[in-house]
Amino acid sequence: MNKPIVRPGNLPLIDLAKGMAIILIIWDHLVEQFFGGAYFFNPEVHWPPISEQIAQVLAPVGAGALGIVGALIRDIGWLGDEGVGLFLVLSGFGLGWGISRAGSFRLWQFLERRLGRIYPMWLTAHAVIGLPLLILGRVSLIVLLLSAIGVRFLPQTYFAIVPAWWYVGLLLQLYLTVPILVWACRRLGPIGMIVGSVGIGLAVRAVGWHFAGSYIDEWSRGTIFLTRLPEFAFGFGLAVWSTDSARFINFVRTPSVFIMAVMAFVFGNALSMAWIGMIFAPLLCSVGSFLVVCAVLSKVRLPAMEWIGKHSYSLYLSHQFTILLFVRNIHSVSQGVMAVVLAVVTGVFLALVLELLTSLLQRLFAGTGAVLRPTSYRNRKVIQNSVPFRSVDCSPDIVVSATDGSKSD
Repeated sequence: MNKPIVRPGNLPLIDLAKGMAIILIIWDHLVEQFFGGAYFFNPEVHWPPISEQIAQVLAPVGAGALGIVGALIRDIGWLGDEGVGLFLVLSGFGLGWGISRAGSFRLWQFLERRLGRIYPMWLTAHAVIGLPLLILGRVSLIVLLLSAIGVRFLPQTYFAIVPAWWYVGLLLQLYLTVPILVWACRRLGPIGMIVGSVGIGLAVRAVGWHFAGSYIDEWSRGTIFLTRLPEFAFGFGLAVWSTDSARFINFVRTPSVFIMAVMAFVFGNALSMAWIGMIFAPLLCSVGSFLVVCAVLSKVRLPAMEWIGKHSYSLYLSHQFTILLFVRNIHSVSQGVMAVVLAVVTGVFLALVLELLTSLLQRLFAGTGAVLRPTSYRNRKVIQNSVPFRSVDCSPDIVVSATDGSKSD
């Protein structure tokens, strides 16, 4: 085993956690192509009873030991549906870590940097993937344009083009809550901010069960940011509370914290089979998985997973498109294996293409003056935060990294 990565002010394990999250999400989307989606954690108008949901999870895939192994692979894949919640906590944590150590919070600079790191590759993905679908008549121009600007909360756009892209729309909404979270941390402290955000989020989720109707699945996933605010705010508040990396690592490695995290994850999945349970399940599963994953990964170094984490945004944008393209109409095990390999390899290739094209286009437009360049904020009003700060850079990935001591937002 390699030396644990614990250094003051440095949290490279966040890239490892991002890698784990995207692997689970890809696993889930592959499994869904073979077995369909899981009933648990996915409420709908005609949601099967709990007994039928349990039967689905326990059902073997074929006969004998291979059937049991197949069922295990399937069920772990279904758990990957909760990888988005892990991403939400990681996103909040990364932002909280960077902002609380930057020395100040500049609202417009924060928004420019955040949007400037999401939109370039987001627009490139719409050009590379969305335009061909438009030409083929698979998506309308208005839906493509709405999605490109980030409007993913409408019924017509939520699962459009690439279904997994709904998460980016949610992330853009959550970015707008950051100034409020900063203010709340100053006035209430990080723990008070977390308690308040969780209370608001759970109340909104509870109200949704009575009014969402056929839109209940989208509502539960996060069509409106308030339903997933608790996970994001927990990560943000935990980062502010963690005055340095050593304190955070010691916290997640504490045996009692680890045991409670495992219990939260298990209990959350059990609750995810009931209507009222789904009010609490996403928060419990997301927080539990975050604490468990960070505790485990803080003791190892996995270069391959770290690489995946560093490329998590492009992989998130590319993977489901290639899965839907290649993993379908499977009639044999060998055909299925070949389809999975092809989908994964082309997904990684497409992710790297998106990164390359985005970089080239940014350099091209920057060279012609066609896009705004970073501007000076010396004369802009600075909102001071009362928390001790230390600089840290924020990664352009789908969740913010907290891995070095360079200047940040």
